Amino acid sequence: MKIWCFLVTLVISITITACNLRDLKTSTPLVDSQVPPTPTKEHQALTTPIIIQASATMIPTETATPIPEIFSPAPIYAVLGDKTREDLASRTGLDIAMISVVEIIEQNWPDACLGLAPAENQVCIKSNLPGWRIVLNASGHTHEYRATADGSLISYSGPVGIYGPEACMIRGASLIYSPEDAYCLAYPVRFHRNEERGPIAIYGPTYGPGPEPLSAGLTVEISILADKQTLENAVEAFLAQLGEVPIPETRQEMTVAGEPAIMLEVVPGRLGSRDLFLVHHNRLFHLSFWPSPMVVVETAVDVEDLYQTVINSLTFQT
Repeated sequence: MKIWCFLVTLVISITITACNLRDLKTSTPLVDSQVPPTPTKEHQALTTPIIIQASATMIPTETATPIPEIFSPAPIYAVLGDKTREDLASRTGLDIAMISVVEIIEQNWPDACLGLAPAENQVCIKSNLPGWRIVLNASGHTHEYRATADGSLISYSGPVGIYGPEACMIRGASLIYSPEDAYCLAYPVRFHRNEERGPIAIYGPTYGPGPEPLSAGLTVEISILADKQTLENAVEAFLAQLGEVPIPETRQEMTVAGEPAIMLEVVPGRLGSRDLFLVHHNRLFHLSFWPSPMVVVETAVDVEDLYQTVINSLTFQT
């Protein structure tokens, strides 16, 4: 009887333990090594976040303000280049495509005429006038224009010779180059040369009123030296043809462009002059700078500047 009771009690204990183990399995929390159960469709529907995309009808946006178009005028360089090229094309008859800008540089002009000879009844007020110098190349020949700072006044100052060797080019200076006589020289930009052909004559800014105001200048004469004639002989012959006039106060021997030269001052004439003579091969070069600084004070600075620029730049090519 005791045995029977023990067996019944054992069966009941095993049954209760099995039930507890089943309940424990279903209620035990997940650990890292366990795979979570796959959620049901109903669970996904409840837990999936709802994404709302913004649209123009849901979120009003500010109307973009249009950016106004700003007018940007052409640079002064372009304006000066275009106007001067068009003018030179009409003067020379060349196609504008054959005319190019060599340089456009800032330059202060001595008067309202931009340092050029005044037109008839024109008054050139003296002032330090800011402006521009424009140099154009047209089929191998250079031409100069002058302008005020804003380009409201543009004046043609004439040709400045053929675009020549670099040896006698000075930035900011005009150039004369003669392939026929194999020489070139520079002169200050505030001076101008009116004629491209014929004897060389360069004129500076004018001083004083009247139909013939004062101005500094230079004339260049080139002649063939007589057979067996020397530089000294040529100078003496020049003085002899002046006649009965006072002998120049100064006679200086020097070297210019690698050649012996003789300078005379004051050479008799209208207000006097400073004359330079030199020989290259069989050609006699006679450069006359006027008026002499020893006679006229008003133009003395211009004459000295012209003289130094010319003798320091004069170069022979052969």
